[in-house]
Amino acid sequence: IEGWDTTPAACGNNGTRAAASIAPLTPPSGTWLDGFEVVGTIRQCWFAFNATGGTVTYGAGSTVTEPIADGVVAILPMEGANNNTGFVFDAGYDFDDNQVALTGDGYFGLRKSAAVTAATGWRPAFGSAGNTLAGEFIDFQAEPFTGADTGGIAVNGLTAAVVAEIAHRPSDPTGSMYAVTLDWSGGSRTLVTTDGGESFSTLGANASQVVTWWNGADGVEYIASTFDNTPDRFLWVKPFRDTVGSGAMDMGDELSATAAERDTAGSTADRFAFPDRAVNADGYVVGSSSTGCFSAVLMVQVTGLTPNACGAAGNNHDTRGANVFVSDLTGLEGTDKVIVGVRRTTGNTENDTIAGTVAMVTLDVDETTGRASADEVRYFGANIAAAGTTSHVGQGGFGEGEGSTYDKGVLAIAHCPTEALGSAPQVADTVFIAVQDEGIYTITGVSGTSPVHGRSAQTTGSFVDLDIDCATGVIAGVNDTSLAPGGAAAATDGLWIGLDGDTMVQVDLPEAQTDVEQDPTAVSIDVDTDTGEVDILVGDRRGNLIAVDTDTDTLGASVESLVAGTADTPTTTVDLPAGDGVTVNDWLDGVATGSVKALAYAPGDDDPVAVEAASTRSRILRSRGVRALDDRPDPTVAAANGGFSARRSALSGGGDGSTFTPVAPSRLLDTRSGVGAPAARVGALDGSGAALTLQVTGRGGVPTAGVAAVALNVTVVDGRANDFGGYVTAYPCDVARPDASNLNFVSGQTVPNS
Repeated sequence: IEGWDTTPAACGNNGTRAAASIAPLTPPSGTWLDGFEVVGTIRQCWFAFNATGGTVTYGAGSTVTEPIADGVVAILPMEGANNNTGFVFDAGYDFDDNQVALTGDGYFGLRKSAAVTAATGWRPAFGSAGNTLAGEFIDFQAEPFTGADTGGIAVNGLTAAVVAEIAHRPSDPTGSMYAVTLDWSGGSRTLVTTDGGESFSTLGANASQVVTWWNGADGVEYIASTFDNTPDRFLWVKPFRDTVGSGAMDMGDELSATAAERDTAGSTADRFAFPDRAVNADGYVVGSSSTGCFSAVLMVQVTGLTPNACGAAGNNHDTRGANVFVSDLTGLEGTDKVIVGVRRTTGNTENDTIAGTVAMVTLDVDETTGRASADEVRYFGANIAAAGTTSHVGQGGFGEGEGSTYDKGVLAIAHCPTEALGSAPQVADTVFIAVQDEGIYTITGVSGTSPVHGRSAQTTGSFVDLDIDCATGVIAGVNDTSLAPGGAAAATDGLWIGLDGDTMVQVDLPEAQTDVEQDPTAVSIDVDTDTGEVDILVGDRRGNLIAVDTDTDTLGASVESLVAGTADTPTTTVDLPAGDGVTVNDWLDGVATGSVKALAYAPGDDDPVAVEAASTRSRILRSRGVRALDDRPDPTVAAANGGFSARRSALSGGGDGSTFTPVAPSRLLDTRSGVGAPAARVGALDGSGAALTLQVTGRGGVPTAGVAAVALNVTVVDGRANDFGGYVTAYPCDVARPDASNLNFVSGQTVPNS
């Protein structure tokens, strides 16, 4: 076809197997492809084959005017079609009233095309795949049936969540407000929930590995995430105030609204979503920190990409196949600053890391537009002066021949606010940076105008995750020796702690939990300043999850010395007693979570560094899906295969805690057939139904005694409900019925929950 490149590359040939389809019928007479015998798709191209024995014109009224000869195939690229997952015609496709087709979208799941017209070039069109603004995503949702206006992103029920990161709102002691970011292959969005995960609204429509939520200065809150490596799509920031009003910063009404209301607001300004541009996408001025661009491309030298222009190439791959990944993003509580850490790899894992850089971005907020820009970007690392530099790698800011600020990759970042906000002196106003095989670096005085980079006394180790109890200054880290080249300088695998803000020592877990010490991935710590109780969660690459319940004396210091900043880190391994560890999940016979990427508790209202103090200790379990544990409030776990909840009482060790014992699945109740209760519907449409009491102990493999709690799957089958919907609440018999439901449904629906 004249004007089209019909080479395999134009159809998305990238070495993977080609996916193809053929329409279920020959185009009928009088339709737009009248005269063609066979129509279908290959990769992301549409084709029409003329086998009529004569010349055929493609598409009546089409801009394609070249006649198609007999035996010739017309090949035309389709907007938004996926080159690998292919294309499927609806079974009733007729080239007229039903023109519904689906294609895969590596970001959002599936897309639907429902109309073929001259405007689409007489071929299906699905819209621009992936990487879009929140408003564009919200306004381009597919609808049911075959109408010409029903096309769009068909994501509901079609995308398996791959959760890369979750961040709690630090001023919410209930743990019900948090942001979730989904990886590119599992939803490709940043979401917000205000009801503890019952529903989510769209904050951003792009893939990300990191998200952070922090209280800035002067009553401004921030949520930030990173998307592409291009300056115009890299750092996305939502600044707002929890105030009611019509201003761009007034988000009190939006935060109290439902997720559906936030997603259906009439304009972007009314939506709780990232603004319509990334930080510093307005232009580039060489040598200017106030208007310069900012992206991962400017943080690490990448061969084949141009780092000295705002229009730099957006691909994160260089000509040798290297990648640039954002390894961590941390907002600095009480300030308008955020720390970004990146690593450059030769492949797709931390094991291939070859360089890294840290940047501190000082934000400036336009109260009228509700947008944030970068007032300054200052880079820090071992390869540059301690005071940092505002010149990026493309400007030679890292020194001659230096393509990054560290010679190894940045793995994790943690921060504690000032002493005035409740932090212990040894960690106050400090950012801690874990670098592959080089231990921990610091940036001190980060709330001021002259922060200083330095190196801690912990000069070995590859700490893939760090967490700090800021009120006591206890640092927890997990080390993975597989990231240390040759292992010569490697610290031992497993859990490590530091009490003095400078050195770390290994913690020897109880024998029953030592299996998690291999390939650990995540850690979270919480210290009670009243009792000295220390709670630590540790996860690993296989999905093992353990809870440590110990005390500060066992770690080697009193609460008083920790709070005062006078405690010393022990010089020998800390051995935990056998009763101080509990296996929460065993990957072999527990929940198949996949790798646990990180762990964190939500802030508690009894935390000295928490709500009013704008704590960085907003904690949550995160890996690749969404899961929740604990009771102060329940932290949330991101994992590969869905979500679950548990209570902290079931995690506590100390010799008196409970352990989870899996049993073979068994049906304890079926009101359809009379198992466990009479065969009858449960409840009433007007809400007056009586509670159904179910005996669990002594049945289905559950012991008759010594049982503290059970995990149940509950399913509504063919539910009946009024216009407001129905609900099920499962709760222990010896407590009052809680207000929150476990499961919600509408009439005719069959839906499970656990």
